[in-house]
Amino acid sequence: MVKFKYGGKSEEKMRLLMAIISKDDKSEAERALTKEGYMLTEMGSTGGFLRKKSVTLLIGTTEDKVKRAKEILKKTAGRRVIGIGNSTANISSGLAHNAETVGGVPVESEIGGCTIFELNADKMTKY
Repeated sequence: MVKFKYGGKSEEKMRLLMAIISKDDKSEAERALTKEGYMLTEMGSTGGFLRKKSVTLLIGTTEDKVKRAKEILKKTAGRRVIGIGNSTANISSGLAHNAETVGGVPVESEIGGCTIFELNADKMTKY
């Protein structure tokens, strides 16, 4: 069992979470994590099929706090479905209409999402 000295007390089994989240979810996720005492580092990143802007959060924590960090990330940055109006276009006139105003069928869209990599931390030093 590996032990680390952190903040004057000995801790067991440190973990590093690498959470890739949407840039739109960054503020809420960071606020919720820091409110509960998690320390994190943010790195800008881009990826995925649509090359959307994302943020990678590096979160160093003890093993017993990993589950709660994942719950926070799921709540603040997890996938969710929103209803949006379906845009319809009149091709012949070149006019576009919002479905909500012309009686079109609303559609649902999935937004957000969080990918978390969980690693054992061999060593963590804080100066």
